[in-house]
Amino acid sequence: MINNMIRFGCSACSMNPYGCNACSYFSTFGTSKARWCCGGDPGAEYDRYASLYAADTLTAAAGGSIPFTTSALTGSFSYNADNQLVILQAGVYQATYTVNIPSGAAVDTTFTLQLGGKVLPGSQVSVVHTNDDGSVTVTGQALFSAGYTSLLSLVTSNALTLTGANAGDVLASLIVTTL
Repeated sequence: MINNMIRFGCSACSMNPYGCNACSYFSTFGTSKARWCCGGDPGAEYDRYASLYAADTLTAAAGGSIPFTTSALTGSFSYNADNQLVILQAGVYQATYTVNIPSGAAVDTTFTLQLGGKVLPGSQVSVVHTNDDGSVTVTGQALFSAGYTSLLSLVTSNALTLTGANAGDVLASLIVTTL
């Protein structure tokens, strides 16, 4: 062990069969980082949340994912080029999405949260909005269990183009938290 401490630059409390950083190894499996790090509180929870939004203009193809900009992601998530939130820790999650449809926009679509390409039960919201209707906010949510590297996306059944009335208007958001 002493030779490994010198060779890898590990402290005695972080030396283990997985290398110097047990925190990275064990947190991959949903275990609190603090449980495996020196001086940590074994009862501490590891925060898992993602906050995504689409502002100003939103364009998505029929059957396509809503393109988001990341606002805040903990180490439990990443966001890929296919507009999918990648869940990096297995667990039970709550996802809530909001789509703000401005007045003057014609929309006829169904929004769904999809995990690995499959619709999450209870997340489907159908919207028919004409050019003459005032602004509307649509909200949907789902509770789900996800495994390591699960892909979550908000999908529109028909092509969608929305433009905010003011610069910086948030047209869609997705918040995912651990339960």
